[in-house]
Amino acid sequence: MPAKTHLDVSLFTLGAASLLGRFSAIGLSPEAVLADAKAVSQRYGRKAHVKSRFPFTLTELLSDGAGERYTNLSITAMTIGGTDELFRLRGGSLDIRTLTDEVSGEADVWESEVATGTEYTVESNMRVDVDPAWMNAVLSGSSAALKVNVAIALGSLSAILPCKIGRANFAADVNKAQMEGVTLEGDGDPTSVSGNPQLVSILAGTGSFAYAAKLRGGGATIAGNALLKQTRLAFDNAAVQTAAHSFVNFGTPTSS
Repeated sequence: MPAKTHLDVSLFTLGAASLLGRFSAIGLSPEAVLADAKAVSQRYGRKAHVKSRFPFTLTELLSDGAGERYTNLSITAMTIGGTDELFRLRGGSLDIRTLTDEVSGEADVWESEVATGTEYTVESNMRVDVDPAWMNAVLSGSSAALKVNVAIALGSLSAILPCKIGRANFAADVNKAQMEGVTLEGDGDPTSVSGNPQLVSILAGTGSFAYAAKLRGGGATIAGNALLKQTRLAFDNAAVQTAAHSFVNFGTPTSS
């Protein structure tokens, strides 16, 4: 029997939307949680099944409604602290994390997680055209200089993100342009959020979806409900925008 390939994946839906033509990688990793059950008289390990969990990952190729991919050319705004950084921007990312607590009961086989908060981090890498402003802001030691709003319009996502500068870096290498980087940590509620449904939902703290997947023709359909725990949106130069999503199933999944 020939080996199965990516062409044999025949179904993946998230919420009401089919993402079959919009992702480049998927990974499913169901786990049995095994507790140590070895007695003092036993040399070899003994394990007891105490819970099950089902995390999975998906790398989405960010696209518009017609399926056209968003790229670096789709970015129309990148403003940090009121400074337009779009034309010296060389790449970056937005990392969004859902904080969770595991809440399954004693009699529940499957773990369930509930969202308890949201954190986000913006990374921006820029060509140095003038004095490296963000490194100077950190070096100033001024708390007020660290507080900025980040306004992004990437095509795939638009938002205003209140942040504090956490780290800056500067590099000058032989035969290369000088580069400046800045890491900005979320410092409040995002506003004016619109764009890709997965990105909007996790940023708003509502990233819960029904899902269904069929990995090979004639195989079982795996379905259930999942919480979007983390997304890393990458917007690099001369590249398609991608979002690496990490989900965790809650409740009982099915395979039929």
